[in-house]
This record gives sequence, structure tokens and C-alpha cells, in this order.
Amino acid sequence: QSWTKADDISEFEIEGISIGISLLDLFSLEKINNNISVGENYKNTNFKRMCLDNYGSTYDRFCATFYDDKKKIVSAYQGQLKYEKLNYQKCKQDMKKIDDDLSNLFQNLNKKDWGELIMSGFQEISPDSTYHPITFDFKDNSRVQLGCYNHPVADMTVLKIMVYNAEIRKLITMVAKEKQ
Repeated sequence: QSWTKADDISEFEIEGISIGISLLDLFSLEKINNNISVGENYKNTNFKRMCLDNYGSTYDRFCATFYDDKKKIVSAYQGQLKYEKLNYQKCKQDMKKIDDDLSNLFQNLNKKDWGELIMSGFQEISPDSTYHPITFDFKDNSRVQLGCYNHPVADMTVLKIMVYNAEIRKLITMVAKEKQ
């Protein structure tokens, strides 16, 4: 992935998508509506999320969260790389490379490496699921987050890079629990 230097979250883009653009500039209304992915975080809100498999040149899955009105303005997006098997070590190696790039790009931002955490929202269906996020926070409380997500029950690891504005950040905030 080649990154565009950004001092403002809306200047950072992945696969031609950035915060604040209209999805209608890239996709037809029919394509957006046919690829809606239901997310727990967006229930009872004015936001929807669309996801596409094999979108662009880098990711296995790409999702964009948008305000559900006529304009379909992007508030968050993420690219996902799926590993065929549970492979935390390979994910961590790949995450390290991206982290180095993002650290150079976002030198003036508050960066935090959270370490491996328990995915508290998935404990009932997948009790051993963990994730390891690294976050870069903008002054306006928007965030870029990189992370390895491990789902042992599904024998799958996913590397995600997520970009979201302050409003979405508030909606998706989970209580972080350290892995013991």
C-alpha cells in the first residue's frame, strides 16, 4: 500500500477512499445497497456499512461506514487481509511493516501500542478471540488503527487497518481487557 501523507484524517486514503467523500462518487446506489453489512455498532444509528470482497489491489475485504442519507458520506473505512489459518506471528510481522510506515507518516500524532487484548464483545461465541491494536490519534479525536485479530474457533487471523472519525470512534469504543 502506498500512503498519502496526512495531517488531517480526511487527507489519509486507502484504495481511493477517505473520510468525508461520498460513496456515490465511487459506487452506484445499487452497488452500495446490495453490499450492506449489518454491524452491531450501527444499530439504532443513522450509519450503515457496506463491505466488498476483493476490492482494490491490496485487501481481501474492504468496508466503508457512511451516514445513511442521500449523500452517503464516509465516516469510517477499513481494509482487511485474511490469513488462511490462525497465524498470529505472520500477522504481527506484516503489522510491524505497516506500523513502521504509519509511524513515519504520522510522526506528530499520539501513537499507542496496546499489546494483545481480549475481544470482550466476542467472549460468548469465541472465548479465545484476541486482538492487538496500534492506534494513531488525531487532534480532532479521529483515529487510524492497525491490528491483528485472532479467531481460534474459526481458525482465522485477520489484519485490519481502520480509519474513523470521532463520531464513529465514540460508537465503536470497546473496553480493552489485557490478555493474562
